[in-house]
Formats: sequence, structure tokens, C-alpha cells
Amino acid sequence: MKKFINLTKRNCLVFLRDRAAVFFSLLAMLIVLMLMGVFLGNMNEENVVNLLKEYGGSRNMKLDQEHARELVQYWTLAGILVVNAVTVTLAVIGNRVTDVSEGKLPALYSAPVSRNIIALSYIMSAVLIGIVMCVITLGVSLGYIVATGGELPDAWALGRIFLLIVLNVCIFSIIMYFCALFVKSSSAWSGIATVVGTLVGFVGGIYLPMGNLPDGVAAVLKYIPILHGTSL
Repeated sequence: MKKFINLTKRNCLVFLRDRAAVFFSLLAMLIVLMLMGVFLGNMNEENVVNLLKEYGGSRNMKLDQEHARELVQYWTLAGILVVNAVTVTLAVIGNRVTDVSEGKLPALYSAPVSRNIIALSYIMSAVLIGIVMCVITLGVSLGYIVATGGELPDAWALGRIFLLIVLNVCIFSIIMYFCALFVKSSSAWSGIATVVGTLVGFVGGIYLPMGNLPDGVAAVLKYIPILHGTSL
């Protein structure tokens, strides 16, 4: 157990020491915030309000606008949490790829430590850092929502959100580690991170609702865990 803790601590410190890696792991989240703040947020709010108009009857447009804004804010928050779960764990698991490319992994394998323990230490470091980043994001986002007139979820809802954060981070940490087994160079992993960071917003249905996508694209997205994580 002590060896496992020390290896996990080592992987966490290696990642956190590289400030550029920390920043770029959060870059996809920053892009989502920028897009939603500039034009996608208003567009989605208008779509929700227009949808409510189709029901007819006497409506309070101001109240509809407020509810639509809060809906889009929480919808965006759900997407950002999953974006973090994907991009942060991908960046942390990059430690393994770096160890392989720099010849450090064979040295670890030669130590009196089980290979399963070494593998679990990479995954656990991604889980721990991913959870911390997501919780920080959740706190900041909820503060913004409340400051703009939204309602804070109750304790039961917050507890469920935390458990879902842990679930998503664990799942994507394992997926990223599996993918890292087939990558031998840091440049290749950086390329994968760039592609994933670009597509994760679309794959998670954050930028556009599923109903606005072609049926074929929507059918494919249903088989990708990112969309289901966001939905939860």
C-alpha cells in the first residue's frame, strides 16, 4: 500500500509541476465557457423560449427567459464537468506516455513493485486530480449561477452530482489509460489531446442539442460515454 501511495503521489506531483500541462488540460473547458458566454448561451436560451411559445396560452416572457437562462447554465455546467473529466484525466494519464518515451517506465518495472500497482497508480492519480478539478469547477460555476439569480441545488442534489463526478472521472481515467497503452510518444499523445479537446464539446451535446443534430450523427453519439455522462 505504501508503494502504491508513493507512486500515486509521484504521478500527481509530476503533473501539477508542469503548469502548461495543467492549463492545457483545462483549455477545452475555457473554450466552452467562452463560446457559451459569447453567443451559444443566448442562442440556446432563445431556442428554449421559442419552444415554450409553441405551447400557446398566456405566458410570462420575463419568467420564461429567466428559467431558460438557468436551464442553459446548468446544461452548460453538466457539459463542463464532463469535459474536465475527459481532458484532465487525459492530461494526467499522459504521465505514463512520457515515462515510456523517456525510458522511465522500464526502470519502474525493474523495481520490486507489481506492474498492477504501477498501472493503478497512474489511474488513481488521474482520478484524484480529475475529482479536485471538477469540484473546483462546480463550486465556481454554482457561485456564478447564484450570483446571476439562479437557484442553488439542495444538499441531496449536490451529493448526487459529486457521486456522478466521481463515476465519470473513474470511467474516463480507465478509458484514457487503456488508450495510453497503445501510444509510445508524447507528441502523438499531444495530438490525441488536441483532437479530443476540440471534439468533446460536440460529442457531449454541449454546443448543440441532440435534437439539432442529424439522425445519423445523433445515433453514433449515443454509443459514446461522454454524452451519457453529460446527460446524467
